[in-house]
Amino acid sequence: MTIVTISRSSYCHGEEVAELAAELLGCECLAHEDVLEVARQCEVSEREISSALHDSPTFFERLGQAKEKILAHFRVELLMRLRADDIVYHGLAGHFLLGGVSHVLKVRVVAETEDRIHTAMEREGIGKGEAQRLIETDDREREAWSTELYGTDSLEPGLYDLMIRLGKVTPVLATSLICSAARARELRASAESRAAMEDLILAAEVKAALVDRDPAVEVSAEAGNVRVRTSGIKLHADALRSEVEEVAYQHSKVRRVEVEVIPEPRFA
Repeated sequence: MTIVTISRSSYCHGEEVAELAAELLGCECLAHEDVLEVARQCEVSEREISSALHDSPTFFERLGQAKEKILAHFRVELLMRLRADDIVYHGLAGHFLLGGVSHVLKVRVVAETEDRIHTAMEREGIGKGEAQRLIETDDREREAWSTELYGTDSLEPGLYDLMIRLGKVTPVLATSLICSAARARELRASAESRAAMEDLILAAEVKAALVDRDPAVEVSAEAGNVRVRTSGIKLHADALRSEVEEVAYQHSKVRRVEVEVIPEPRFA
């Protein structure tokens, strides 16, 4: 079958749609909260990771270099969970992390502001004004988070295959539309799309292994060939290449490593 990622604003029934879609498709439903066991690898609390994956960059920046470690290990954990296909994931980053994998249906669920306010009032037991402020704050933080980390707002239509505005379209109807699309022949996993997923996982694992040395390290992979772009003092470039290669080759699926060292000043 396929992987379905559902991105949603707060208080717009996105979780309800995801859970119902998973039930009708007969597959697992995964939320980003379910991946927070990655906290054990990052030596930070689940609350810190949850905040890092949701709150504005202001909080994220306070984590310093730990933020890159959090993201690197979260990426590995999420991709490993999604490798099996037949899964509906709702939460942050799914639509950003699966580029190049064709058996992914990327969905965005939104709702009218008044409907979201009403839902927030009921769910949180608060007044209309407080609910509106809560939603506005959450929207600003999510936009800032996605722009800071991925260079684009999550509301950008080009990120998705299917955008659904709830209202006249009920959660049940939205689920029907998603399931119909997910079963389409064009979205079935192929040897090529599975290979693309394995490339993403390999690149994520190598990055996670290197992120302590260089939080800004860039890693890509194709058919076992890994490319690493890192920074270091020009004088030590050869030693750095050897160090990076040694770490990368510890992964059994790595066939070849190409390392590009971007020179940095020796003294600040």
